[in-house]
Amino acid sequence: MNDEKALVIVNKIFKSIFDKENSYSLDMLLEKFAFDIKLPKQVNDSTTNEITWADAINSGRFITNKNMMKKD
Repeated sequence: MNDEKALVIVNKIFKSIFDKENSYSLDMLLEKFAFDIKLPKQVNDSTTNEITWADAINSGRFITNKNMMKKD
């Protein structure tokens, strides 16, 4: 999901629940309502360099589950 699609969904939710237009940007929504939610970040698999996602970015190296099973 990209930012544009997320904002379209948020706008529909605001209209449906609050019966008014959303006046917040996506960054403002994240800061105001989702500040404590860790969002996944895009990283590269260390074995194949393909793009994957991780929510804990403590390590400098990542590997997808599929590549981990191949390695084991």
